[in-house]
Amino acid sequence: MAVGTSALAGSTNPTINLAGASAEGSAILALLIGWQRDCHQRGCRLIFADVPEPLRRIAEASEVAQLLGISAGS
Repeated sequence: MAVGTSALAGSTNPTINLAGASAEGSAILALLIGWQRDCHQRGCRLIFADVPEPLRRIAEASEVAQLLGISAGS
């Protein structure tokens, strides 16, 4: 997680492109939630772009899509 959060340093509203993300399980959701939490603690807003539909469905089924800002209506 330290590698990902170091990329967030110095950016007000960093965007992470998830186009190549694999939705094989919920582990990626835990990572995204951790990044979101770290960014929130720094006072920034983390934006996830190009979220693959399978990952979006897992996030919605896990009831974390809205928390991550990746719900179908966002």
